[in-house]
Amino acid sequence: MGVAERWTKDEIASATGYQRCIMQVRFVDKLVGLLMARLKKQDLYDQSLIILVADHGAAFVPGAQRRVVRNNNCGGVLSIPLLIKTPHQRSGEVKDRNAESMDVFPTILKILGTHVDWPCDGSSLIGDSGTERPIKKAWDRSRSITKSAKFPERREAVARKIRLFGTRDDRIYPFSVAPKREIIPGRFQICPGRRIVTSSLR
Repeated sequence: MGVAERWTKDEIASATGYQRCIMQVRFVDKLVGLLMARLKKQDLYDQSLIILVADHGAAFVPGAQRRVVRNNNCGGVLSIPLLIKTPHQRSGEVKDRNAESMDVFPTILKILGTHVDWPCDGSSLIGDSGTERPIKKAWDRSRSITKSAKFPERREAVARKIRLFGTRDDRIYPFSVAPKREIIPGRFQICPGRRIVTSSLR
């Protein structure tokens, strides 16, 4: 990472940061699993409304900013995780629509069957909420960036991630960042009982 949270132009440096982020996300996923198990054990899961969301994404592009949105990093920064589990939900689905963090509050109101006496910027993601917004707009202090709702950079960011790390079905995912990827399987090992990963790469 360079100055002002801008990645250097070293591909390995930014990819290593990306790798660490993936490992942190996997740890968060483990914690979410423990939360779900706890709720089920307490017989609270079925009636619970659970929403997991981030306020912004992050980019791992050489020479680009990590979180300040620009045209060269918007595929990562504008893409955020949003998962919703409604009370008594029996099945799930993936919706490829323009959802933003400002939609979370109206969604909660819709699920709970209540309302507020002031206008909301967003709209509910549950049920028929009208016409989907055709654009995404993000601000950074005095400047803004506008993209179409289906901005192609998001798919380009996913494609780059797969090029770097493969998929979760690959044997060495996500430990595949190095100039010589083919030597990694024999150089990484899980330390028994410690749950940490060590490497002899320098």
